[in-house]
Amino acid sequence: MIARDYRREAIETLAGSEGLCCSVPGCYNDELQIDHIYNDGAFARKRSGTGNSVTKQTTDEYRWIVKNGPAAKRRFQLLCNIHNNPKIKAMAIRNVFDDLQALARRTDGRWFSVDDLKVGQITGA
Repeated sequence: MIARDYRREAIETLAGSEGLCCSVPGCYNDELQIDHIYNDGAFARKRSGTGNSVTKQTTDEYRWIVKNGPAAKRRFQLLCNIHNNPKIKAMAIRNVFDDLQALARRTDGRWFSVDDLKVGQITGA
């Protein structure tokens, strides 16, 4: 099987008897995406040891969802692109805000330049 087949099976597993629709009540958009309920997708990639290989990690997650249906429904949900994309953008904004707070703490509130905004300098990595 290829990743597309695993994805289809994972979506069908998460949909269960409720049918192939978004988890948001009243939404019947069928362009579905698998969403980490607790926003822990990046953590899961780090924990899985696949590094930045989102494709391999995603395929492994699809397999896990199919194998562990009831447990998977506690960690994942189906969202349509309309409801998942704002969630992704909100998390990105929050990450930038957290980085700016970390930079402000590191610079003791002094003004900083655009060069200070490089990821490695913000996080201290």
